[in-house]
Amino acid sequence: MALLTTAQAARPRQPPHSKLVKLVVAFTTSASLLAGLLWRADLLALGVQLSHTHWGWALTRASVALVGVWTRARRWHYLFPLGSNPPALFRASMIGYMANNVLPLLAGELVRVVLAGWSLARSPVRSADGAASLTPACSPRHPDSLYGDHSVQ
Repeated sequence: MALLTTAQAARPRQPPHSKLVKLVVAFTTSASLLAGLLWRADLLALGVQLSHTHWGWALTRASVALVGVWTRARRWHYLFPLGSNPPALFRASMIGYMANNVLPLLAGELVRVVLAGWSLARSPVRSADGAASLTPACSPRHPDSLYGDHSVQ
C-alpha cells in the first residue's frame, strides 16, 4: 500500500467523470461566447484586417508575451515558502492577468495567489499578504496608494 502525502490525503476524491464534465462545460462556454462574438462582428471587415496582418510580428508578439508571463511566474515563486515549489504558477499567472482585464482594482493579483495556493493544497492566505504588498491597489493597508495621499497637514 502506497503512502499518501499530506497534500494528497487532504484532497477529497472526485468521481472519475468530474474532469470530463468540467472539460465539456469549459469548451461549451468558450464555444458559445465565441459564437456570440462572431454573430455580432462584421466578418467582412475582420477578414480585410486579417489579410493585412503581418503574421511574423504577431507570432513574435505572442512569443514575447508568453516569455513575459513565464518570467513573472518565476518572480511569484519568491512569495511562497522555501521548498514549496508551487506547480501551477504559469497557469495562475495567465489566469490572473486575464482577470485583471475584467475585474476592478487589479483583483487578478489576488486571483493569481488563490489559484497558486490551491495548487499547493493549502490556504493561500499567507501568500495573499505577499500579493497585497506587491500590488498596493489590492491592499486594505494602503487605501491611499490608489488615489494618492490627500490628507491635510
